[in-house]
Amino acid sequence: MEKPRIAVFGDVMLDRYDYCENRNNPESSAPCHRVKKTTFLPGGAGNVAVNLATLGAEVILFGLIGKDEYGNSFLNEISKFGIHQRLLIEGNIKTIVKQRILSIGDGRYHGRLDFGDDSEEIDKIKSLKSEISEKIKLLIIEGFDACIISDYDKGFVTQELINEIKKINSPIYADPKKNKSLYYGIELIKPNRKELSAMVHAEDDKKKAEMLSRDLNTNVLLTLGEKGMYYFGKENVSFELPAHKVEVSDVTGCGDTALATLVFYRTLGKSMKEAIELANKAAGISVQHVGCYHAKREEIEGTNL
Repeated sequence: MEKPRIAVFGDVMLDRYDYCENRNNPESSAPCHRVKKTTFLPGGAGNVAVNLATLGAEVILFGLIGKDEYGNSFLNEISKFGIHQRLLIEGNIKTIVKQRILSIGDGRYHGRLDFGDDSEEIDKIKSLKSEISEKIKLLIIEGFDACIISDYDKGFVTQELINEIKKINSPIYADPKKNKSLYYGIELIKPNRKELSAMVHAEDDKKKAEMLSRDLNTNVLLTLGEKGMYYFGKENVSFELPAHKVEVSDVTGCGDTALATLVFYRTLGKSMKEAIELANKAAGISVQHVGCYHAKREEIEGTNL
């Protein structure tokens, strides 16, 4: 299978990058940046989808955006990657935007502004959970090789939604935020250290991963940043992978890259360990670039880190 068909469900966002040059602020001593160039990329679950499409998968993205200017920008950006979108567009919802301010000279990160994900907006999304699950039921087409849930805790991912996804009868992989009860019995859950600590209380990370695996009857891949990855499987198989020693420029989107790579290679028939090794390699490639970098298949398979 050279072109797997993978569905991505989750909180979609628009990543906005403002590349700036510094200037003297005539009003105060606060920093002042002159915007020289602005670019957009799909973020959140959209970034997972783009990573999969870059690897060569056929991707169908399910999510929610607002009927606004940024929603139109998201649709425009997602179309550039050949991704099939099944997005719900709601008039009273704001598209979530992460605006990053970077130096145009060296890509240095100056700051970030977030829009559309305050508690009031998230409550609006949560209030639509029944309507969302009913609409998703009508949009879902049978025949996916795998499903990914990208949960940023912005209100789209609910138990109702996951119940519908489980009816597809495809392996489900999830990148969670904190609500572990949603993910019982899926193929794999991929928390980072902070997310794991919000779900399980124990004396160390490995013990937490093992407890989570048993609590949810699922495989667990724990991402540990500069310390690499730790896997604990349902069959009591475990292993560690150290992070690749590379110069880190930006960790933005690294977790999305790792999960997309793992799922892509699993659908191609790689063993869990082989797929995780490739995911770890893709993460090492991603962090060497500013912003969300989408590792290519030839880089992952051919680069020695």
